[in-house]
Amino acid sequence: VNEEIYGVVEIASMKKFAKYEIDFVKEVSEDLGSTVANAQINKRTRELSASAEQIRLELEKKEKMLQEIQNKLRLLETDLRSKNAEINSLKKSLKV
Repeated sequence: VNEEIYGVVEIASMKKFAKYEIDFVKEVSEDLGSTVANAQINKRTRELSASAEQIRLELEKKEKMLQEIQNKLRLLETDLRSKNAEINSLKKSLKV
């Protein structure tokens, strides 16, 4: 299926190989190529999985930081509203 070459198998003999021997070597070579290809795919999958895990951990860390900042902003907003209410109350009392 995949026409990519992963290696070369060289076999020597003092006599001519029989057709069944050549066919056997071809079949074994294809199986070997498939095994190498699968090993490479599995390695790449593990690398991508590890990379995805690292990205997930970084995103979780940043999400936590953003939640902390959001909580601080809410506290500041509450404090600011309270101070604005206090200022408005003082303004009203000065107008009277």
